[in-house]
Amino acid sequence: MTSLLAMLTGVLIAVTVVQNGDMAAYFGNYLGTVMVHAVGLVTILAVLLVRRTPIRWDRKTPVHAYFGGVLGVLTVLGCNSSFAALGVSVSVAMMLLGQTAMGAAVDQFGLFGAVKRPFSPSHLVSFLLIAGGVGTMLLTYDGRGAALLLVAALVGANTVVCRYLNTLYASRNGLPMGTLANYVTGFLASLLVLLAVGEPAAPVPVGPLTFRTGAMFLGGAVGVALIQLSIYITPRLPAFVSTLLIFVSQLSAGLLLDFVLTGAFSPAKLLGGLLVMVGLWHFSRVGRRAGAKTAGAA
Repeated sequence: MTSLLAMLTGVLIAVTVVQNGDMAAYFGNYLGTVMVHAVGLVTILAVLLVRRTPIRWDRKTPVHAYFGGVLGVLTVLGCNSSFAALGVSVSVAMMLLGQTAMGAAVDQFGLFGAVKRPFSPSHLVSFLLIAGGVGTMLLTYDGRGAALLLVAALVGANTVVCRYLNTLYASRNGLPMGTLANYVTGFLASLLVLLAVGEPAAPVPVGPLTFRTGAMFLGGAVGVALIQLSIYITPRLPAFVSTLLIFVSQLSAGLLLDFVLTGAFSPAKLLGGLLVMVGLWHFSRVGRRAGAKTAGAA
């Protein structure tokens, strides 16, 4: 069940990349980010009201646990910028690279209170397959917005950090409160960014209001479901395993969205995605074998 929820998380990530990117195209990146968080905040408050869930918090919650929503603003801003220049599947590929690196660091060093799962030399094969897969996915990349490749990778790494910070907050206050805290802090942070920076230029409308552009207003609501799923699966799966499952569905949804939105299909991206999946599967398999040997020795 947890594995299926992780795959659903990947689909929702790919969908919100498009929704939030469309929002930024209509209203500008900064105002669009505020609107995404405003919709998310209204959505989670409505959920709490319907469920009659009391709003409470543990005052002993570590201060850094509140920063999941603040860092989430950077995720939305970075996603919007990379989506506009790179498209869905290339953005997803670079985000995966960042997620993989951060997920590996979490497992290796036991960051954010996660169980430490040190690497073995056999994991080098896994990383080579993953790097080769990402490289293959980028073969058809035309070079536009090259600097945003790094931004997308950092967004991926930041996504993992946000997931663990939100989970830490939820472990002290409950899952609904973890989601609420994310959107309260995220909304305030995005509003401060808008007031401090402003929109450098008036956004140019990308066309009349359609089903797609109407759906962009639901990005914040989808984000609420995404955050609750992330908080649920994070303590239940190793960081690298959750990355594998999320990537499989995220890439599939990304390729499908690219085809539906642009009519383009790239065999190179599909092949690269398969290589990445093999690399992640190999990493998980090596980890299971190492765990079995440790248990046998004990």
